[in-house]
Amino acid sequence: MRSRLSMEDIEVMTLLYQPLIGSQAVSLYLTLAQDAQKSAGRKAERTHRGLMMLTGQPLDVLYGERRKLEGMGLLKVFKHSEEGEHSFIYTIQLPLSPQHFFSHNTFPVFLLNKTGEHIYKELRQHFVVTPPDASGYLADTMKFDEVFRSVHPSELRVKSGESKEAMSSTSLLSMLSEAEESFSFHDLDFDYETMLAYLPQFTRVPAIEQQLIQRENIRMIENLVFLYKLDAKAMADLISQVLLNRDEIDFVELRQLTRESYQLNESRQPAGLGLTLTHLDAQPDSLKTVEGEPANDFEKKVAYYESISPLEQITDLTGGAKIYQGDLKIIDELIFDYALPPGVVNVLITYLFSEHDERLVKNLAFKIANNWKRKGIRNVPQAMEQAKNEAKKNDSFQQHSKTKKTDFYRKPQQIKKEPVPEWMENPDWNKDESSEEELVTARREAAEKLARLQNKSRQKGDDR
Repeated sequence: MRSRLSMEDIEVMTLLYQPLIGSQAVSLYLTLAQDAQKSAGRKAERTHRGLMMLTGQPLDVLYGERRKLEGMGLLKVFKHSEEGEHSFIYTIQLPLSPQHFFSHNTFPVFLLNKTGEHIYKELRQHFVVTPPDASGYLADTMKFDEVFRSVHPSELRVKSGESKEAMSSTSLLSMLSEAEESFSFHDLDFDYETMLAYLPQFTRVPAIEQQLIQRENIRMIENLVFLYKLDAKAMADLISQVLLNRDEIDFVELRQLTRESYQLNESRQPAGLGLTLTHLDAQPDSLKTVEGEPANDFEKKVAYYESISPLEQITDLTGGAKIYQGDLKIIDELIFDYALPPGVVNVLITYLFSEHDERLVKNLAFKIANNWKRKGIRNVPQAMEQAKNEAKKNDSFQQHSKTKKTDFYRKPQQIKKEPVPEWMENPDWNKDESSEEELVTARREAAEKLARLQNKSRQKGDDR
């Protein structure tokens, strides 16, 4: 890393970044930073095993937290491969200053949506620096030449070559806003040139074209596209609306117009910072248990859970319907906060859907996730076994509740049996079917008992 973390940097990481990326990612960042700062040249050499021992986290968790840091522009990763051996360089980036964080195009929106309006206002006010009231005061600061005498030209001459090199080197003085420079989108489905082509003819004037090629404006437009899920044509239409009766783009108004358009067309809630789940976010290779072609139906099901993301899984379960925002948040928390691997989350989702009327029950999901985390459930077969146990406990509870009530107030009712996946079917859970002979005997005994009760009832009537 280029510079030591200041107390303000640590405060920014804790109060502003932590709500967005979680405590484990912040802990990894601070661990890497402190490890580098205590080493010569602010460089530390570690194996991933050493990093696991230093943080107390398994490799797959470290990998997931590292990706969050990369996505937020807090870490750059460089990889070198040679003869099957891989080595990495992690370059730690300084976090944004509070001023840059709150003026960022997307981070404040994510923070507001994560913390709520009350806490967000508290955080923003915490970092506000109020300058002293200097009205009635005159500037009285001494200038450089008022304090220091002029020097002889020989005193300005650098004598040795090494000194000249030291004076001209700026490698240790580069203090650019590193996190701001490195924050970018890898797979943003948006082509800037296509957007420019959609702009109407009246926008093709030098002043507007100059605005559209400036780096900071391009970054802002890309942030808006990412945050509000826009395509090239939609973004061009919004820019055109802002330019009506104007000869330049008002980017403050563009942001406001984009937000209003999103709220009108999509939702009343601002966009949130979600976990981007793609085919790359299926079960990590280190936790996969099926290699090559599956040998049986069980391995086919395991391979299925290991090869898809939770978003793909829930889409399959709902028949391709739009995913409910609450379900997205549950999945995010299962992966971010409970650190369950995607394959394990897939099994948990399937269990909840099959046992609870095709719904993700939030409190139950988090209760089971917490239990699985304590038990160290990391791969799909382990999760499937635990799901069977959960289903067995649930079935036993329902049977107990059904038989506990006494006859005089229990009403006949049909217990709805939800379909369950084949892998959750276990013959040991089902009662053995009675033989035909046993059924005949049971019917005869029931008829005799009913006759005795009827005789007693008639005798009581005769006594009266």
